[in-house]
Amino acid sequence: MARKSVIYILLGQEIGLIIVSFIWLMIKNISSINKLGFISIFSLDPFKGFNVSPQSLLYGLSASIILIFLSFVITFTYEPFKKSLQLLDDLILHVIKPIDILPIAILSGIGEELFFRGVLQDSFGLLPSNIIFALLHFPGRQFWVYSLWTLFAGLFLGNIYAYTHNLFIVIIAHIMNNLLALILWNKFKTKILKNNAKL
Repeated sequence: MARKSVIYILLGQEIGLIIVSFIWLMIKNISSINKLGFISIFSLDPFKGFNVSPQSLLYGLSASIILIFLSFVITFTYEPFKKSLQLLDDLILHVIKPIDILPIAILSGIGEELFFRGVLQDSFGLLPSNIIFALLHFPGRQFWVYSLWTLFAGLFLGNIYAYTHNLFIVIIAHIMNNLLALILWNKFKTKILKNNAKL
């Protein structure tokens, strides 16, 4: 698939999740919109539980470091996971350029956390929302190990959100995880895959 198509699909789906999250918020608050009129849409708080502070930032960064560390441990110790990453690279990652990494990381962190934690988890619970999260990271049978990893990562972030009720923490964790993972994969994938051949 061409780079432009991959970028449009990746960014488009994240923007779509953000839009769906805001529509869901409006539907959820329809009674106050009916009472106060259309102008009340602007008074809705889309970031309920969104607490920006140095401590929240630190928690988010710490969570991302834990996820990155665990993904590297799994990559170097569990061959099927490394193979699923190689397949993911063959499918889409190989066309991503360094300039694409930051917008992908930011939009995926915001879109997926608003939708999966802020909308689905709040509405349906931790496990159902993260099963859906994992299934949407399951492009085919050969990616089942990667999908299991996303289930674990989703449950990890979902538990942080359930404990803190702060979307900012999980958004930062998701952004930084994706940012670091894409940068490190982009820079070291040849060495990681060479290491694969030696095992």
